[in-house]
Amino acid sequence: MNGKYPSCCRDVCTMGSPVKITVCGSNPTSQLIAGLASSRPNMEVTVFATESKAADNWKTALKAKDAKMVINFPRKDGSMFPENGRPGTITDKAGDFVAESDVIILSSPPNHFQDYLKAMKKYIKKRTVIIGVPGRSGFEYQCRTSLEELGEQCTIVNLETCPWVCEQVKFGSQIDVKVTVASIVTSTLFGTSPPKRGPLSILQLILGGDCALQNSLNFMSVLLSPFVYLECCLLFGRWSEWDEKPLESELGLFEDVSEKTAEMISKCSNECSKIIQAIKTGKPELKINDYKGIEEWFAGFKDSIGDSSSLLTTLKTCKIWGDIKHPMKKDRKKSEYTPDLEERISEYLSYGLIVIRGVAEILQQETPVIDKLITWCQTKSKKNYMKDGKVLTDKNIQNTSCPQKFKFSTLNEILFVKALPTDIEL
Repeated sequence: MNGKYPSCCRDVCTMGSPVKITVCGSNPTSQLIAGLASSRPNMEVTVFATESKAADNWKTALKAKDAKMVINFPRKDGSMFPENGRPGTITDKAGDFVAESDVIILSSPPNHFQDYLKAMKKYIKKRTVIIGVPGRSGFEYQCRTSLEELGEQCTIVNLETCPWVCEQVKFGSQIDVKVTVASIVTSTLFGTSPPKRGPLSILQLILGGDCALQNSLNFMSVLLSPFVYLECCLLFGRWSEWDEKPLESELGLFEDVSEKTAEMISKCSNECSKIIQAIKTGKPELKINDYKGIEEWFAGFKDSIGDSSSLLTTLKTCKIWGDIKHPMKKDRKKSEYTPDLEERISEYLSYGLIVIRGVAEILQQETPVIDKLITWCQTKSKKNYMKDGKVLTDKNIQNTSCPQKFKFSTLNEILFVKALPTDIEL
């Protein structure tokens, strides 16, 4: 196992009955999770993949009786350390395995979450743990509303970002991990029916010891995470005034970050902090004091930052995700690169920025810099969620997880304020 077993995982490793896990998705992250979870002791894994022919192709990749999935992790000397696993079942149809699941992991792209939840709804039982890896902003809204009354009886866990930068080498059988993120903020929204086992213990066991999960006091800490606006600001800073001349090589995401971009990131952070303050004012009894603005958030990655003397130097020397690049496409004939922004920006806009903006609107908080970022993202993603300074409430926002989609309009509604059990083990 990469890293050591965290002490919180010992109960999962030793308890008698296996933890039953359903992994939803067929993208590289889903493959990685299915491979890792099935390599862990005391875990039974089912893959539920609805994407076209994905389940059949995955089963074909593991058709040989002794075939295993290989998840390669990098060592410091440049070699790879393999972890081997094999999901027990791979299917494209929901069934009784969902009802038997202790944990359901949604690791597909977020625009597929609602389809998976809809397909599994009649099978999911109370006390089930539903985890988004990552769930993105508004994941809790999607789960609670899609599952209706049942959603209130389940525990919902959300990760602010994906734990890995990885590459699919061979579909269904080999994933190479490039970078493991050292620390990730999570949120746990407990339901009225406590889970059978500690959800974070299970998740930490799957991830391994190289990625530490830091559970927040309230899911708003993940909804408003700096991760939501960080990359969009970096993309804006580099491409909003692009002269449309192709580049000769790929460009690092944190390469040549300007002071202007650093200022934009700082202002987005300030606007999110004001939203948190508005929540505190409206609900002073709410535990939300652990929310981190951008500089405090970066401080949690000190081993991945070369120079933290300012936000600008922090950005320029950031290696949290290794040598991550801007999304670009290559003209093979000319060996030139141009930005390929639509898909990346669409996801951050639909399941990130517009969610923050929707919460801010309900709380009557102005967010001029986030508004500017959204306006630019809309032009690049060909989506329209905000107009004349207001979040739209028509069919345009159906492919988002912003609160207006779910008809939320009050502080209580966006916080799911209800009395919940206190004697719950993490």
